[in-house]
Amino acid sequence: MKNIIVGQSGGPTAVINASLYGVVTEGLKSSGVGTVYGMVNGIEGFLGGHYMDLSGLSAEDLEVLRLTPAAYLGSCRYKLPEDPHSPVYPTLFQKFERMDIGALLHRGK
Repeated sequence: MKNIIVGQSGGPTAVINASLYGVVTEGLKSSGVGTVYGMVNGIEGFLGGHYMDLSGLSAEDLEVLRLTPAAYLGSCRYKLPEDPHSPVYPTLFQKFERMDIGALLHRGK
């Protein structure tokens, strides 16, 4: 069983939290998913160790999330380096491995 991590970046949209709701609810329905994590302030926050367990949100909290404007997880404007040899990538992949991440979903520009 693997975990999912989801992040938000760029500007908030009218449906960004509805999309997050979908990721959490569908992820938790899947027998192959353990925990759904959220990156607090996108990749930049995740690199700094900031993330949350979204699996524990109640059904009521998820419904409120689905209808709430803005970006629940917070946002960032950090752009990943174009150079595939950047030291950022080994750091990211090490973190994903430690957290047993099998899927990354990230909405951003």
